[in-house]
Order: sequence, then C-alpha cells, then structure tokens
Amino acid sequence: MQSAKKLAVETRSVQCPSCGADNPGDAAYCGHCGTNLLVPPTCPGCGRSNAAGVRFCHGCGGQLGAAQKDRAGAAAEDDAPDLAQRVAVVENELVELAREVAELGTLREQLQRALDGVRRRAAAQSAEAPPAGADQAQASAGPERQRDPAKLPHATVAATPPAALATAATPAGEPPRANRVAETINIVHCDDQQPFQEALRAAVEKFGHASYRRLEELDGGGPPTGKRLLAVNLLSGGDPLRVVSEAAVLGVENPSAFTYCADGGRGLVLGMVEYFAPPFEADACVTRLLERPAPAQRLLVVSDAVDVTTELRSILTRLGCATSVAFDVRQALDLLPMVRPDVILLDLNLPKGEALRVASRVRADTAYTNVSFALMWHKAIEAATFRQHAGRTTRDSALSAEDLRRAMARELSPGGSAFVPRR
Repeated sequence: MQSAKKLAVETRSVQCPSCGADNPGDAAYCGHCGTNLLVPPTCPGCGRSNAAGVRFCHGCGGQLGAAQKDRAGAAAEDDAPDLAQRVAVVENELVELAREVAELGTLREQLQRALDGVRRRAAAQSAEAPPAGADQAQASAGPERQRDPAKLPHATVAATPPAALATAATPAGEPPRANRVAETINIVHCDDQQPFQEALRAAVEKFGHASYRRLEELDGGGPPTGKRLLAVNLLSGGDPLRVVSEAAVLGVENPSAFTYCADGGRGLVLGMVEYFAPPFEADACVTRLLERPAPAQRLLVVSDAVDVTTELRSILTRLGCATSVAFDVRQALDLLPMVRPDVILLDLNLPKGEALRVASRVRADTAYTNVSFALMWHKAIEAATFRQHAGRTTRDSALSAEDLRRAMARELSPGGSAFVPRR
C-alpha cells in the first residue's frame, strides 16, 4: 500500500505557478525559475488559495499555470519600456558628451586666436620701442611725459609723445631725422551740427599727427596714408549706426569710434567705443575684447537677449573673465558697485533707449570714469526710433562744444586711446 502511494507521488507532476513548467511531484522548488512550489498558489481570478501543484482553481476553475505564465509575460512586456528608456538616457549622454567635446574644440580655437593677437601686439610694441636714450629724454620731459600710457585706463598702445620723438631718436647735437615722425591719424567726423564740427576740428588740428574731415568730404579714392578713426554723433541726421556698421568701406578696421550723443546744448560723451553690428557673433566679440591692450577681466553685459547673453557668459567664463548679466537699467546699476567692470557691453536693442540710460548714469558717476563701453545690436534698429530714444536719454545732461573739444583732445593726447605711435 505504501509503495503504491509513493509511486503515485513520483508519477504526479507539479506545474510551476510562475513559469508554468512541469516539475516532479516531490519537488520543493521549480527547476526552471526557482519558485517555491510548496506555497499554495492564489487564483488571480477569484483570489482563492489552492493546494500546491494543482493546475486549476477549485473555486472558479481557472487555469493557474497559464494565468501565472501570462502574468510573467506581461511583466516582461512592462520591462520593455524601462529598457528603451535606459537606452534613450545613454544616447542623450553620448550627445551631451559630443557637444562638450565640440565646445572644447571651439575654446581651443578662441584661446589660440587670443594668443595670436597678444603675440602680434608684442611684436608691434617691440618694433616700436624707442631707441637708446629715449628714457633719458622722457625723464627730462616732466611728470606728464613719464606716465606709462600702457597702464592708463584708455591706452591702446605704449607710445612716446610726438614732441619727444625727435629728441628720443636723435643724439644730442644732431638734427632730427625726417623718418622719426608720428603716424598720421585721419578723423572722419559723422555729425551735421556745425558747432560740434568746429569743436572737433579745433581739437584735431591741435595735434600735428592728426587730420580732420567730415564724412561728406571723403572722396571715392583709397584711404590716405595713416590710420582712420571715426567720430560719430549718435544723434546726427541720417543713420549713424549704419555708418559704423559699414566702417570697413571707409577704411576703418574693426569698427570702433569716438562716440557721443549731442543735440544742441545737451548730450553725453561715451569716449572710444567698440561696436558689434549685426550679424552679432559671440566668438568675434570675445576675441576683440580679449585683444584689447587692457583686456576685459570683468565684464558687465546689459541685454535682455537671453540666447546672446548665455553664449557670451559661457565663453568668457571658460576664458577666466568674471562676467555678469543685467537685463535692464535697474539690475545694471545694482550690479555696478559689486562688479566694478572694466567694460560694459550694452545692447542697443533694449527698449526705450535703456542702453544709453545706463551709459548716462555711469558717466555721471566719477567713480567709474575708467569704465569703457562696447555697443552691440543683434537685430536692425530703425534710425528715427533710435534717435528719439537717444535724445530723450541725453536730455538731462549738459554738453557744450567746448566739452566735446576737450574730450577729443584727451583721446588724441599721449595715453589716450586714439593716440597713434610713431612708425
């Protein structure tokens, strides 16, 4: 009798409730998936607990093995989206890695361009170094001549004053040589107001190395010997911003200009300004700012163009420049005492002439006399609208023709950013 029972146990098979595989009747665990076969299976249809190893529920007759198997298949299907999601995450990480590699390549090119600019300036300054005896001549020229122009806020080149050139180049008792002269700088003036034309002409003609011409007096021939410099009244008739953006036609390289806003007895002098006309390129802007004789170590960008400011800040931060961004006048003035920038980059596309409002407030504060300005506009500006906003902004500041003459004279003097060294 006992042997018959043992034979029945050995021949009876048990179906695994998880994977549906058949196992020996005396097996404790499934040989395929390891499920405990001694735990009574629960019917997924009616919830009744059944004896271990049975194929069908005693309550509703549902097939237990098939139901468990279907549930296992559904679980595998549920895992499929998780796998696809993990694959998508890995793909996104690869794309991000490729972008970072591309940015490193761009950064390397920017650093190389900046280094090339530094090398060019060093070579030019070395070629322009005064001959032996120049230091003694400079020492005898008085305190004003002993200043190092390269260390001054607006200096663009280290240069010897024109009056001292002959003395510095020629030993005592010998006549000055004719080739020891300052390079000629040609001021091209864009302004339709006669008092300011006369004031600027008087400032220019004071210096032997400078000449003056109004924009409409230029002929169609090539540029004369020397360097051309724009002087622009942003409130003059026509479209002065277009004149700046097309400065290459006038023989001006990398648009920069002695800039002011003047209307009658009111106005504002911005000084030497770097211009970045559309299409605006962040890389080109950064390169020019870094090639300045006094590079911008601290920069304040005032613009509400998020894409432009984000790109500029990313590039400058990687290059080690402390860069802050303000989206309007209030933020700019709040950041000013904390940042104390070397250069303020103003977006002329700001509404209601807010860029010039920032410039006006900065120039009115004597604590920021050494701050330089750069002006950008990444999309076209209607000349009449710009002139209206600029006129409203400068209405509260007095500016006479004499003030303009003195400002231009400072720029052309040794140490000023418009001074050109000898050849």
